[in-house]
Amino acid sequence: MWEVNMNSQHRKRKAAVGILLGSILFLTAVRVAFGPLYYVNHTDSAPHGLYLPKLGAGLSKGGFVIVKLPVDVPALDVSKGFLLLKQVQGLAGDSYEVTETELSMDGAAYPIQRTAKLPQLQPGSYEIPKGKVLVLNLPADSFDSRYLGPVDQELIVRSCQVHALMPMMQFSVAPWRILDEKHLEIGRASCRERVSSPV
Repeated sequence: MWEVNMNSQHRKRKAAVGILLGSILFLTAVRVAFGPLYYVNHTDSAPHGLYLPKLGAGLSKGGFVIVKLPVDVPALDVSKGFLLLKQVQGLAGDSYEVTETELSMDGAAYPIQRTAKLPQLQPGSYEIPKGKVLVLNLPADSFDSRYLGPVDQELIVRSCQVHALMPMMQFSVAPWRILDEKHLEIGRASCRERVSSPV
């Protein structure tokens, strides 16, 4: 009886170890075949959260992508190939303009900080060449195409989307970071009204 229990426990352990090793091998094979399985963003340049691959998704304006940094940037302590989470804002054939203070495209302006420590684009009007995209996040301090210019599509690791059920997802962005002056003032007026009205 004792020997039967030991054999049964031994088989269960072997099965558990086999399942564990099989799972590890499977996940490793998937990672090798398809790249990173997820990306966790904890920076303020995009909504915080866990981003999962969007399988079979092509590039589209507004979609998030994981892209490899095309150059070393010692000022930010990052090397070529570092993974960034960015939003596609321009596709091949789209036009954009660079001034001393901003990159503008489709009515949106992305501020540029002029400093010798970061790569800089020359002021002028440009068209995105074939095989490249502009990746621009909303925050003013985001390091993206406003410094790098169009990014080669081959540097895009994958399209992704935020996983809405993760507790660390950010559900909002500070209004002054995304609203134009007219809509921001409407929000401010609403807040003043709520604060000043008696309870």
